Amino acid sequence: MPPPLLFPRLGVRAAIVRDNAILAVEFDDESGLHYNLPGGGVDPGESLHLALHREVREEAAAEIEIGRLLLTYEYYPPALNYFYGPQPGLTFLFAATLRPGSEPRLPDDPDPNETAVKWIPLEEFPSIMLYPRCQALILRALRDEYPRPLFTMDI
Repeated sequence: MPPPLLFPRLGVRAAIVRDNAILAVEFDDESGLHYNLPGGGVDPGESLHLALHREVREEAAAEIEIGRLLLTYEYYPPALNYFYGPQPGLTFLFAATLRPGSEPRLPDDPDPNETAVKWIPLEEFPSIMLYPRCQALILRALRDEYPRPLFTMDI
């Protein structure tokens, strides 16, 4: 019997594109080598923008300017056979740019499974192991091919 569904966890991610490459955070854990866009969970009482600033600082030691909402996606555990665990999630992906003088790097005290911060060329982005596997949606949103805001459960 599947576990009971919990209240959805709110998340934020940044799509930071520079010189035809997107910033990704590399992780190596029990799932193997994979990437996430910089971001993470929203803490209680925290706004989406404050959470995104904090998460990008924690994961990529970078300061950003937050742009438009690109897309919103839902993780519904039963639909993906609990691949990412039992807690549902609702994530907001924002376009972002680096503040002048801010250069992403591995932070001084990274997550134990975080191994690198990398620029992935956009032409290679579809082939990396990104969690969640939504590169096609992200690329379409970056090209402004969706009405605002896009919401999907299909990832």
